[in-house]
Amino acid sequence: MGVHWIGNIAGGWSSAFPKIHPLKDIEQLDNYSFPTPDYLKLSDEDKEYLRKADRENHIIIGWVWPWFIFERANKLMDIPNLIKSIFTHPKEVKRLFHRIADFNIQALER
Repeated sequence: MGVHWIGNIAGGWSSAFPKIHPLKDIEQLDNYSFPTPDYLKLSDEDKEYLRKADRENHIIIGWVWPWFIFERANKLMDIPNLIKSIFTHPKEVKRLFHRIADFNIQALER
């Protein structure tokens, strides 16, 4: 189960907030099923843009939007539990951050 949202996502990410945090407790980390980036697809328009890009004069970069590791972690867990877990379960939080980073790396490598 992923993050469930409340707010106007269509109006911009800044107006949306997590309604449900799927990782209720860091001790559930081993039981949480992380997604794979296989669902991420480039549109035909994106592929055409990349095909035509002037690579002599432009740099093409990949970006896993919209959040970095801490922001993604606080979407999976609520912020009070995440902050508390940083102090009470530092090894598990480090594993969580690594799992999120692994997803980002896999997405960028695609």
